[in-house]
Order: sequence, then C-alpha cells, then structure tokens
Amino acid sequence: LIFCDDIPHDIEQAIHYLVYIATGILGVFIVELCLQMYAFGFKQWCSNWLHGFDFVIVLTAFVLEIVIITMYDDEKIESIVGLLIAGRLWRLIRVMHVTTETLELQHETEVDKLKDKIRHLEKKLENVSQTQ
Repeated sequence: LIFCDDIPHDIEQAIHYLVYIATGILGVFIVELCLQMYAFGFKQWCSNWLHGFDFVIVLTAFVLEIVIITMYDDEKIESIVGLLIAGRLWRLIRVMHVTTETLELQHETEVDKLKDKIRHLEKKLENVSQTQ
C-alpha cells in the first residue's frame, strides 16, 4: 500500500503518521528492555536467550523503521517490510508467552495459598474433633 500511486493523499499521510507512531512504540520497547537489563542485572537478564533474541528483534525493527522513514519512496524497501512484519510477529508471540507465564505463576501462587489454608483448616477441625 505504501508504494501504490493510486492511494489518496489523506491515506498516504495517515500511513506516514502510523510509521512514526510505530517507531515511537518500538522506542518504548527498547527503553523497556533496557530497564529490564538494569533491574535484573545484565548477566541475569542474558541468562534467558529469549530476552536477547527479543532485544535483537525490537532493535532491528526500530532500525528498519528508521530506514523506511528515510527511504520512503524506494521500492527495495518492500523486502525490508516483510522482515519487519516477521519481527513484529515474533514480538507479539513473545508478549503472549510472557503473559501466559505470568498468569500461570499467579494461578500457581493462588493454588498454593489455598492448599495451605485447607491444611490449616483441616488441623483446626482435627483439634476441635479431638477436644469433643
């Protein structure tokens, strides 16, 4: 769509603004990943290779967005756009993976708390039944 001559000017302008918005979002992702590196420590953060791979994908997508902005009229950019889309799909998969891991961890914590409460109540019930 970006390279089609038949696109009305308004849509072309909207696409151009969306590219800037996407670049800004990628910048936020880069800051987020850098803060993660700082918070967990570089060595600990790098112990999971997916973090590094995620950083490479986001940084590559950011650089490619900058290339798209500067070479807006070049038709060779179509292959770069395909790579960019693949990288963003990877990022989406990573976000979904982290979300499911977090939900699973919360569920496990809740289950452990409930099991502890059940054990506590069973002991209370046993003590009450022994006193009667």
